[in-house]
Amino acid sequence: MNYFGNKGQLAATGAGTITIAGIAFNQLALLGVAAGIVIAGAVLVRLTWRRGKSVGDQ
Repeated sequence: MNYFGNKGQLAATGAGTITIAGIAFNQLALLGVAAGIVIAGAVLVRLTWRRGKSVGDQ
């Protein structure tokens, strides 16, 4: 048995492209979605839980 028939190349790992409902999303799109979620969370906290307080208020 030859386990190195593919010239010793390792299999590709990670989220290269994810397909959801027939739409393919690459790594850059996934990074953009993750950044958008973080920004939306920060805005949501600022507009709800910290309403009426300045940045320095506790």
